[in-house]
Amino acid sequence: MTFYIRVKAPQYPKPKFTDGVLYYDSTKAYPGETLEVPEGKEVYAAGYIKNEGGDGQVQIKAYDRKTGRYIASSQIYNVSAGTTVQGFVFKIGAPPSAGWDIELHAGHLEGTQFVVDDRLGCGEANLRPPGALEV
Repeated sequence: MTFYIRVKAPQYPKPKFTDGVLYYDSTKAYPGETLEVPEGKEVYAAGYIKNEGGDGQVQIKAYDRKTGRYIASSQIYNVSAGTTVQGFVFKIGAPPSAGWDIELHAGHLEGTQFVVDDRLGCGEANLRPPGALEV
């Protein structure tokens, strides 16, 4: 008689954006739009995700494409398979004079490692991509 053994791969969350916005006060910019920010105003991000994977920890981070670095992140949330998380709101801060080129990254944690599962692009702070809408 033979016993068969298989190693079960861990099931991690797989967050996918359903919506996202950058804002200050009541002025908002959606993906692809430019947010004109008065000097000294702080910018916030709000993201909404649906978990298309297993149980675990998820987070949203603000990535500046100009510098190639993460500049802010949400708190870490524990999620169950198939759940929708609303209310990922976090402060990015006051933009530098050169502005930012923000991309929101939704990801899960494998131990302490952040793994990107989805991206949502937002032009922000003094940048005017072709066809951008003024808000």
